[in-house]
Amino acid sequence: MVWNAQLLLVEKVDAARIVDTLKLPPPGGRFVSLPSTGAVAAVGKVRGWGALVRGAAAPAPTNEQLAALSKGTRAFAFTLASAKTVFGYAWWVDGKCVRKALFEAGESVEAEGPQLRAERAIPLPDLGPDEDFILTLLERVTGLTGEDLDDERYEVLGTA
Repeated sequence: MVWNAQLLLVEKVDAARIVDTLKLPPPGGRFVSLPSTGAVAAVGKVRGWGALVRGAAAPAPTNEQLAALSKGTRAFAFTLASAKTVFGYAWWVDGKCVRKALFEAGESVEAEGPQLRAERAIPLPDLGPDEDFILTLLERVTGLTGEDLDDERYEVLGTA
């Protein structure tokens, strides 16, 4: 599957808190699946994790917002842009960014914090981190799979 997604997953946090903290428009009653979100933002719940799916036009959460959302819990934000070969993630625990990494065309273009144990344990593909690498890391740190994300329906924010 070719992914083009930017997701934020926050453990034990509902969609309403994500919408409120990020100052997003409220859900509008229309639902989409993961691959068809396009330029919109949408929220859902995936096995106990609040989820925000952002399209290209939706603003990214700030570090202050991510710190607030992850206070007392954990958050995993990631980008999968297969067509552009851009992949990255940020792992937040109790209001602090523990690790952030961004890769473009297999090369590291941004890194903060030491590699996670789970990250070091994943065999690195020949061409560098890719969507499978990020999705494997997602599963190892959150217990969620790409299939879990794909099976969920997300409510579009605002009126469309």
